[in-house]
Amino acid sequence: MPRSKRARKASSKSASASIEESPPMPQNPENDALTRGQKFLLQMISSRVFLSEDDICETYTTIRSDLGMGVSVEEADGDEEGAERVALLKEIDKCVGSINSLLTDAGFEIKLAIMEKGARFYVFVNTQADTLAKNFGSKLTVEEMGFFRAGVEAIINVGIDEIEISEDLDEGEKENEGVGGMGCKGKLTTSNFIGLRTTPAALVDVPTVGIGGDEDNEEGGRGGRSSIVKGKAISAKRAEKLLEIFVQDGWLGRSNRDNLVLGVRTYAELPDLCRSFGLSSLPQMVTLR
Repeated sequence: MPRSKRARKASSKSASASIEESPPMPQNPENDALTRGQKFLLQMISSRVFLSEDDICETYTTIRSDLGMGVSVEEADGDEEGAERVALLKEIDKCVGSINSLLTDAGFEIKLAIMEKGARFYVFVNTQADTLAKNFGSKLTVEEMGFFRAGVEAIINVGIDEIEISEDLDEGEKENEGVGGMGCKGKLTTSNFIGLRTTPAALVDVPTVGIGGDEDNEEGGRGGRSSIVKGKAISAKRAEKLLEIFVQDGWLGRSNRDNLVLGVRTYAELPDLCRSFGLSSLPQMVTLR
């Protein structure tokens, strides 16, 4: 649904303010090789971690205007198939590709995530952080990571159950029910997700390093497993706060006011974790070059 002029104006002001504040960029010895416009776009994506297609179009247009570069292509007011919108996205993708050519050696990438119904997100990914422990680091306790992991598993299991039920539907019914496509169709209500904090899935012994997948090994391979800590239940109040953080940071999303789904960052940064729970069809992730 197209945004109102007021919403687009507010977003543009936010983008402009962020340029002036100059959030820190990833440490990269070749940052000087980027143009001013590329540096500002990198700052915006790295500070916000992920941007929707609408957000990056508004941000990119604002950057060009603020730098006195002019705006070569006008936004097509939500008409994603319009020639102007397509041209703008091609220009953005080319810019992101140039940034990626310098980011890769530093262990970062900007990935283009193509979600359900063609929705596009640009995600700043630490390619060296492919497990929960590496992504969340000291931000979460082992028990809190166990809570998140249990929620991801539960959402995926719901989605798998829905796929099995849908096998009895004809093609028309599948389309009406939203069956098929990429990603997980599962969702949990907020109360059901919070209830997972006391389940065995959240309370099992959790490694302090390498929590994210089956590829870790006891000899200290990927994930560097070093010790095992006994999990314990987090409080309901803390669980509720964590869900707000997970949604805000893109690890979870909301399909409506109360239902939680997997977020774009979980697909982009934790694909091995998703696959370990049986999710075989992940959204397409493109590294622009």
